[in-house]
Amino acid sequence: GKIIVESSLSTENNLQFLGLDAENMGGLIFDTVNKKLYRQSAVSEIELNSAFGQERLLLSSTALPKAVDLYPNLQFKNVKNIGHGLLLSAESGEILYVDMLEKENGENRSHIGSSLIIQGGKENDTLVPSIIKNVKQIVLNAGDGQDMYSISQDTWQHYQAIIIDNNANDLLVDTLMLPIENLDSLVVTRYDDDLLVIDNEQNTVLILRQVFGVEKQSHRHLK
Repeated sequence: GKIIVESSLSTENNLQFLGLDAENMGGLIFDTVNKKLYRQSAVSEIELNSAFGQERLLLSSTALPKAVDLYPNLQFKNVKNIGHGLLLSAESGEILYVDMLEKENGENRSHIGSSLIIQGGKENDTLVPSIIKNVKQIVLNAGDGQDMYSISQDTWQHYQAIIIDNNANDLLVDTLMLPIENLDSLVVTRYDDDLLVIDNEQNTVLILRQVFGVEKQSHRHLK
């Protein structure tokens, strides 16, 4: 088993243990007081002996690994275990899905990382995704209304995958703005029911979901 010791946070903090991470090398901890998500590395036998001594009394907390704030620029109002990951609702409105939990049966698995989910409403929305460290995939859905997806150059370079799920019932035409300077670097292809636009220079892929599927009409209203 793994031993998780958190000594760097105050005793006034209310800590919720969410489970082990994908590498099975540490635990994920949600602090409901300061609304932060931490990763705490497991303690090795050497670190444990150095910190507690033979009497098992804490001698020095400096020998213990410190908790790492996974998203320094975000605070979360809600954290839920969903499948083998976490669904995080930020105070600023973003929704993150973090695929970081270890499978219950201990099987090896790839570490996908985090997905930022940004949703619009029923009005005319402009979705301008921000850059969040440790997140390499975003999912955008503007919903109903005449909406705009505005992708900046920095955003295009930061994220490896930008997924647009343009599903809406009103079928009003939405607008997609991309910062593409060299069109020759793009490769456009179909994958199942999705359209992929691959930028070989930036190593970024834009995925337009379900534009060839059975509900293609509710996804294609994009220019």
